[in-house]
Amino acid sequence: MRVPPLESGAAGNTVLDPETLIGTNVLEIMIFANAAKSQALLVARLDNLGRGASGAAAQNVVVMLGLSGNHDDA
Repeated sequence: MRVPPLESGAAGNTVLDPETLIGTNVLEIMIFANAAKSQALLVARLDNLGRGASGAAAQNVVVMLGLSGNHDDA
């Protein structure tokens, strides 16, 4: 999982490139705030295409259980 810091330029980015995480095993979480409206927007980006729904579900279980290691085959 990766949470980009504000200094990385993600805060000023208004376009989410769908190809950024292709072939990775990364979940990227971004939070955008609108102080004037007291709102926050949470955006999560994950490349799970090609893994299948069951593989993604198994990988989520591994993450929730806090298991470590490479689980690309999950």
